[in-house]
Formats: sequence, C-alpha cells, structure tokens
Amino acid sequence: MKDDVMGGAEDSDVSVDDESLSNVTKQKVAAAKQYIENHYKEQMKSLQERKERRTVLEKKLADADVSEEDQNNLLKFLEKKETEYMRLQRHKMGEPVKTKHPQLHYESKLYMLLQGGTGVPHLKWFGVEGDYNVMAIDLLGPSLEDLFNYCNRKLTLKTVLMLADQLINRVEYMHSRGFLHRDIKPDNFLMGLGRKANQVLVILSGRV
Repeated sequence: MKDDVMGGAEDSDVSVDDESLSNVTKQKVAAAKQYIENHYKEQMKSLQERKERRTVLEKKLADADVSEEDQNNLLKFLEKKETEYMRLQRHKMGEPVKTKHPQLHYESKLYMLLQGGTGVPHLKWFGVEGDYNVMAIDLLGPSLEDLFNYCNRKLTLKTVLMLADQLINRVEYMHSRGFLHRDIKPDNFLMGLGRKANQVLVILSGRV
C-alpha cells in the first residue's frame, strides 16, 4: 500500500511538472511568435518607407527639367545611400559598457572560436573605447535581404541554388564546431567586397 501511495505521489508530481513545462513552452512559443511578427512588421514598414522616398524623388524628377540619364543616376545614388544607411543601422558594433545584457563580448568570442572558417568575417579588434564596448570586423557588402529587395524580391533558380550551397556550408561549419545559429535570416548573411564579392559571409549574433 505504501508503495502504491508513493507511486501515486510520483505520478502526481510528474503530471504537475509536465503541465508546468507545457505552460513554459507555450509562453516561449508565444514570445517567439510575437518577436517574429514585430520583426517583419518593422521590416515591411522600413521597406514601405523606402519605396515612398523613391516615389517622391521620381515625381520630383519627372516634374523638373532633368534628363533621363540624370534621373537614373540620382535614383541609383538614392538606392546606394539607402543601402548604406540600412547597413549602418544593422551593424552598430558598439554598446554601452554598463548595458544590462552585453552582447558584443560574447559575439567577439564566437568570432574568435570560428576564425579560419570559410564565410566567417575576420575579427580585427574588440575592446573598450570610452563608455562603449567596441568590436571591429571586416567591412562587408550588402545583405541578402538588401539584394532581395534590389531585385524586387525575385531571384532566379540559378541564383537561389548558388546561394543555398554557400548558406548550407556556413551552417554546417558552425555545427561542426558545436554551435547552432538560432537567427537564420537574410539580414544575417552578407556578401563580401573586392575579391570576396561573390562569397556569402555569416554574421554571428547573440542568438548563437
């Protein structure tokens, strides 16, 4: 009888733990869903604002006495500056030393541990500058998100396959070193510059 009572108590405990675990899982799923929704809402808002700025410029150029060649050059210049701005917003590599949840120190260690792998940016320096933690990595080109937008969000099958081959290799390399990238998205994969212009590089965030 005693064993039955103890067994019953153990079953009850397991049931409570399962229910608690289920609630925690539901909360995590809800939080992840909200994060993704907010992220894409901001992305779409930013994209819409970018389109509106281009439309305004196109209208002003059409109303002005500007040659077609100059119009195209000005629109290309706008796109270039928009891309540079988005890149700066995305890659602010500085954070206050007193920040509650510092990320750069952790990210710099990730870069050090993964150095030498194909498609991993070179960590040039990490340290404290004034009141900020600062990390310097290779200067990189546009993200896959930038290129996707530039191509009106349509890519050829050949381009997709060539990109997929590199993306899979980057993820496999991280797995081989014991790391799991938990923030896979076009924003976190950037093209190289110069001789590495055709190479896809992975950005290591705090979600690794």
